[in-house]
Amino acid sequence: MRKNIFFLMVVLLTSNSCINSSKVEDFSIGSPIEWGISTLTDTINLTTTYCNLSSKAVLIYYIDTPCGCITAIPRDFYVGGGDSTVIDIAYKPLDFGYIEQNLFMYLKNRKVPIHIVIRGRVKNNTN
Repeated sequence: MRKNIFFLMVVLLTSNSCINSSKVEDFSIGSPIEWGISTLTDTINLTTTYCNLSSKAVLIYYIDTPCGCITAIPRDFYVGGGDSTVIDIAYKPLDFGYIEQNLFMYLKNRKVPIHIVIRGRVKNNTN
């Protein structure tokens, strides 16, 4: 009897982890976005494409940026099932060195935001 209960517990634990690990996302997005090397006087213009892989339309209602030095604007806020939109990102560096910024895109009726990373190097203007 003990062996049967142990076996049942192992099977239940294994099947639970398989359910969580096989979850498929309903979107794709190009991230991280690398811009290479720029200077403090540059405005860095980047784009990424958000693809809606589900059959239902989504509404992008907000992209949270870490500071006023970054703007991120989707070309279309309404993205039909199977469609995509380009997100235009403009970044004006405030400091030099290796930079990595995190943006979060919120969709209506989705609790967890989509994480977008931009990164690159900014060199001092005098070097």
